Amino acid sequence: MYCRFLRVFVPLSILAVVAGCQSTPDPSAPPPTVSAVVEKDFESAWAGTRDVLLEQGLQIYTRDKRGLFVAFTPTKRVMIVSPRRTKLTISLEPVSPQTTRVSVETIRQHYRVTLLTYPDWRDVQKGTDPGKGQELLDAIVAHTGGSNEGPPQAPKG
Repeated sequence: MYCRFLRVFVPLSILAVVAGCQSTPDPSAPPPTVSAVVEKDFESAWAGTRDVLLEQGLQIYTRDKRGLFVAFTPTKRVMIVSPRRTKLTISLEPVSPQTTRVSVETIRQHYRVTLLTYPDWRDVQKGTDPGKGQELLDAIVAHTGGSNEGPPQAPKG
């Protein structure tokens, strides 16, 4: 009886320790960013972006009139896996008086606690693709009118 308990308990405890000691992702890897130029002035592009975020049911966390939105997809939980969501950072910058560049940065997140840390949302850089960001950018371009610039780009800076 005791031997059977050890055969089950020891592997499970090792698995729990290994899962709890996972490291955080490499912060030097830039998140995927997609961008497009829309044929609207800055104010119209900002209002159109806000409308698209509200239409898609995203949770808007930051709304800055200088050209920045931070929004989150609804939180998903599958069985006993930690909750997950996607953070979308939308930045707008005027290119000319009648055109505006819209960039969308996509970061997947999950809610977890590690040893010696508080529970919080953590970024998951590995395997992050711009799928949701590309969908959002396409909706913004369709709503405001413009041309998509294509593949994801590394952020400036």
